[in-house]
Amino acid sequence: MISGSIALLVAAALAAASVALAARSWWKKGDAKSASPAVHRIAGVRGLPAMGPPSASLGPAKVAPTMLPPSAAAAATPAPSGLQLRAPVAIEAHRRIYLFDGVKPQVVRDDDARLAAYDIIDLSDDFVPYIFREKTQGTEDFKKNEYRQTYINIANDVTDEGGKPLPAGEHNYVELFGISPSLSVLSKRFSDDSAKDCYGKLRGQVLRGYRGTVRYEGGKGARAVLDRYKELKSKVRRAMRQTGARNVTQLKKRGKAYLVKRYRLYQTKLAVVNQAQLRLVCEGLYRPGEHVSRLVFGHSMHQALARFERKHMLSGWAQLYGKTLRILGRTPLVNNFAAFKRVLRERVVHSLGIIEDGSALPEGASTKASQKASQKASKRRGRRQPKGRDLVGDYTRRLMAAMDLTTPEKALAFFKQHPTSLFKRFRVAVKLPPRPSYYNRNMRFEVVIDRGDVWYDPPYYPSGKRRGFFRRNRPTLTLMSVVGKRRIPLVRYNTTIGGWRTEWRDGKEYMAYKGSDVGPRLWRDIVAGPVWIPPATTSPKSLLKYERKGKRWVRRVNREGIGPSYASAYGLVAAYHIEETRTRRRVAWKDNGIRTHGSVDYRSILTRYSHGCHRLHNHLALRLFSFVVRHSKFVRRGQVPLAYAKRFSVRGRSYRIKLHTRGYYYTLRHPVRVMVTEGRIMGKQKTPIEHYLPKPGVNYGAQDPNFSPTKKVDHDAKNSTDGYQPSGALPAESPEPSHRLRPIPKLDVGNLPPPPMRP
Repeated sequence: MISGSIALLVAAALAAASVALAARSWWKKGDAKSASPAVHRIAGVRGLPAMGPPSASLGPAKVAPTMLPPSAAAAATPAPSGLQLRAPVAIEAHRRIYLFDGVKPQVVRDDDARLAAYDIIDLSDDFVPYIFREKTQGTEDFKKNEYRQTYINIANDVTDEGGKPLPAGEHNYVELFGISPSLSVLSKRFSDDSAKDCYGKLRGQVLRGYRGTVRYEGGKGARAVLDRYKELKSKVRRAMRQTGARNVTQLKKRGKAYLVKRYRLYQTKLAVVNQAQLRLVCEGLYRPGEHVSRLVFGHSMHQALARFERKHMLSGWAQLYGKTLRILGRTPLVNNFAAFKRVLRERVVHSLGIIEDGSALPEGASTKASQKASQKASKRRGRRQPKGRDLVGDYTRRLMAAMDLTTPEKALAFFKQHPTSLFKRFRVAVKLPPRPSYYNRNMRFEVVIDRGDVWYDPPYYPSGKRRGFFRRNRPTLTLMSVVGKRRIPLVRYNTTIGGWRTEWRDGKEYMAYKGSDVGPRLWRDIVAGPVWIPPATTSPKSLLKYERKGKRWVRRVNREGIGPSYASAYGLVAAYHIEETRTRRRVAWKDNGIRTHGSVDYRSILTRYSHGCHRLHNHLALRLFSFVVRHSKFVRRGQVPLAYAKRFSVRGRSYRIKLHTRGYYYTLRHPVRVMVTEGRIMGKQKTPIEHYLPKPGVNYGAQDPNFSPTKKVDHDAKNSTDGYQPSGALPAESPEPSHRLRPIPKLDVGNLPPPPMRP
């Protein structure tokens, strides 16, 4: 046992030494090679010349060991793949299915694949989630969706969110915001990255091995690391002259260990900043003309790092730490392959109409038991919270295995062998296990929204200092399938609840508690591409957005925040909470102003609060509501018209908002019942404060009437201000067809005649 422990310690020390030696060699040799002029001309970036080492005799700080990725040489020579697709001329493109069944891929008609019980996954460039489809299969209910083509254009890097064509070299990195790139975009990403020599000159181990944090300080603070390093470097050289030390190792032994430690820390931070800059430049994430200050974590680098996080689905803060550093240090082939798997996962979810991803608790497990289990798991290493069924992961792995695209090298070979025109209409068929028994066309759903730990205490101390609210139990949303007396958990997502927010009233900002109401509610209307109508209490400044035009920053109306847009306040899809009241035979529905919707503000979902709504990541909201609509009886109402106009002024300039649609509506015939639980009330204040509180730094009058306890907050949950009205009576449901299809014999793919090949 002792000898084994010693061996592990020796191995860890050797690994740490290898990382330290790699960083030290970088400082000794400089980066004249890795920072060649060819690298810095990428994307028109200016201001990042070749750098020399700060000192040839000073080594970097030690960093934690980590595994190295595949070498650049291995990535540049992908393994040969047997996946050769040829489309027969006899089958039209819109009927063509590429069938994978353990033998050589074949091309068949879509009807043949369906009759043979194959599962069809749509990998086409014009793919949209189910919620954006314009027609129900087998029903004549076509209604045009205004956002559908925008979704397709963004996924294919054709236009931006506003409909403007993208300039050459620009990309829509909005996967983190709910719109995954198409296979054509991924194909170009694979081929372009494999042709760049600058990746092979980077030293990713410097980034992967660093366990500290380099933060963007902003303004003059951006040079803090470089300035501190120069100061320490001067002190180290002075100490070496005084003590007669020839290098920092001798200086450490002569009573200057703390100085050497600080110096190496900042030396390593500069190595991290330098390698991150070179990686971002090589990946083309700086915009043309952006200035890059050498060894300075400036604003341009901060923005480029944010683009990197959006590109690779990282919910970070555009800072150099943790997972962001590890992904920066990986080869582009590995990162592109991870993006490829994510795209396949979303296509599997929406093509097959499944949702279980392992996030839900097993059937019969209670929420309280889950919380206790998670607390115990955090104390004991190796124990994990039990998870439910993961159909999404299982089916995605089976699809990749059937297509023989299980490694980055095979994926690269696949994209190099086939032109992007193949993906214009690309659907594949594979054999997958049957769906669970509770799947059908008309499932019954229930939703439980657990508010978790709730704080009603004021957000500021009497001194004006901000108060922090600790929450062990985060709010969650659980979707369940109801089968008789069973409640089968399908997914469990993190969400948000209301809290203390700033509110505009009488020309001033106040603090108001905008909570999430508790009790039973209904989802009846589900809206794709919803429009958010700003209430009267919205600050005019929040309706504006700064946009760079040339060298100037201009203000304009934040149309993306209003929608329809992935960046709107309601995201890509929303469900409206309504309150049901019954009086004898009469049923009344009331909008309480609360929604469950998608959001691009992933930081709020991780740590913060909302104005009362329950936010979800956009891609999860698309999964959730596409699944609910697909497996429910509904009426496709289409685009609901709206006549709305608003004028407001900021700093003497007038602005106007004009809207013509509320979004694309689906009305469920059997509404989903939602229960919002009270959660666990924390702090001294046990009930919500219903009046306004002052915001520090704002000047109020001596007798401000808004601070009177009788002046209640205009709570959205009590009175909706956007004019939404729950759908009324629905048309009669058409009868189900009485005839039944006879079973079709299984298609023997082994005996199919070979399809005609193009010459």
